[in-house]
Amino acid sequence: MILNDMHLLEQFSGSGALFPIHQDRHEPGLTVSITVCIYVSGGATGFFMVGRGEPQFYEEVGDAVAFESHAWHASVPPEPSAVSYRGAKITFFFSGGLQSRST
Repeated sequence: MILNDMHLLEQFSGSGALFPIHQDRHEPGLTVSITVCIYVSGGATGFFMVGRGEPQFYEEVGDAVAFESHAWHASVPPEPSAVSYRGAKITFFFSGGLQSRST
């Protein structure tokens, strides 16, 4: 696998890197693309993947998700009881290897 890109995502009340349902597409023609997202600080935001049930929340620093980048997914803000929050995640985008089943 080859590291193609990485992002530091800062998430905070009312703004920041909270994304609606989308796919991670960084380079046309990739044979396999894997996204790895690691929770690094602050308020516990979450992750939702279409077709996988309820959102999953990052609970501790170091919690992570890894998935095929073409999967439909979204960022999830903390529970509504968290009036104010600030957090960060680092996301890595890898490619290479076997032919993707979702393309």
